[in-house]
Amino acid sequence: MIQTLFATIFSLLFTHGSFAFSAECTSLREAPTESHEISNFIQDVALALRSGDKEMNWNFQPLIEAFGSHKVFMFGEAHGSNEFGIVSARLLESLVKSQRINVIALEAPMDYAKEMQHYVDTGEGDPAKFYMEFRIGEIPQNSFWVILPRMARQLTLQGFRLRIHPTDNPFRTEPALKEIKSLAAQMTPAHSAFLLGILPPPTTATSATPEDGKKADDFYNQVHAQKAQLCADLIQTQCDRLLAQTSAIWVSTKSMLVRGLDAEWVRRREELTYANVRALMTKPEDRLYMHVGAFHTNKLPRTIRGLKTISGMLENDFPLTRGQVFTLAPAFGAGSVSATNWSTFPPKDFTWKSGMPTPIVKALSETPSHPLFISAVQPSSECQTNPLKTMIDKITAKEFATEEKPLGEMYDGFIHFGRLTSDRRPGDTKL
Repeated sequence: MIQTLFATIFSLLFTHGSFAFSAECTSLREAPTESHEISNFIQDVALALRSGDKEMNWNFQPLIEAFGSHKVFMFGEAHGSNEFGIVSARLLESLVKSQRINVIALEAPMDYAKEMQHYVDTGEGDPAKFYMEFRIGEIPQNSFWVILPRMARQLTLQGFRLRIHPTDNPFRTEPALKEIKSLAAQMTPAHSAFLLGILPPPTTATSATPEDGKKADDFYNQVHAQKAQLCADLIQTQCDRLLAQTSAIWVSTKSMLVRGLDAEWVRRREELTYANVRALMTKPEDRLYMHVGAFHTNKLPRTIRGLKTISGMLENDFPLTRGQVFTLAPAFGAGSVSATNWSTFPPKDFTWKSGMPTPIVKALSETPSHPLFISAVQPSSECQTNPLKTMIDKITAKEFATEEKPLGEMYDGFIHFGRLTSDRRPGDTKL
């Protein structure tokens, strides 16, 4: 009770503007339409997530209340900056301690799932070195690949039981092949022999050749052509894993062979991630925290070229989480810096010429003193409809590879991080 009272007082003391989620509106006023009115609205609903100077108090109560009874919390970032991992780790800590989260998923290679869970359970290993097979040098300490497993380990030491799983396409195909072989052992001799006979040889994302790509194509097509017969020998969860690991082999093998935004590769990658998340969310009480790129937290039923994102599928297709997905995207100022080319070394810095989304950085400046949460759907404390629900920002749509749809249809809210700094230089951040 004392902790709850403290959290309530704390949240009221350190909000940037009005405490938006305390409003209970029986009716809503129209959204502002004039530029200065929209800026005033955003200033009114923006809530500070930290007070004081460096290493001072974080307050995620506004986000915890916005998350409410949802089952999935999607944290979206633009890869390669210090600020995303730092804020995400602190937010995860608050969500776990408030009993809102028990499962963690990351946009990281799924073939390192055992290593990551073992680290969280025992402290053995180092998440900064898990991926050195395909990336020369350690992963930056503020990358979510590193900082979130480390936070999960700290929480485990405090008595919280957490499952953590990377859900993106694998770097190595060998673990997927191994699981498929174990599934083949559950089949009739004829089906088992067929499946084992078409398996492609093991490869990695960075060493796959065009010939490997052709073999992955053939394997994928033959499995799906014989899906009904193969799955007749398996229970549904086993069939799901067979199809997921088949996709894992294809997506991993083709990841360096496709060029540009290849729609089929993106589609199969998102479906693979979706299958991995469904395998994690097995009980009604499971609640997931997922850190991914902001393209993946867009929860429209369909995005550019008719593609579905993992967030869109969880929000619209998966019965356990339908209508229960809370999504965030980043806001940041012009001059922000991100490190690019994760799979190569050394990475290069990229400087953003424009801040985004435009209405948020215009209202709150390019560099607010602390990270701010801005709801894209909640009304103001005076019961005025949120203008972000229907506003289209072309810069955000372009950079996050989505259709030009209203911000409030894609995301529940934004965190304005200020001016981002490259995660190649951890000392540059002001957080």
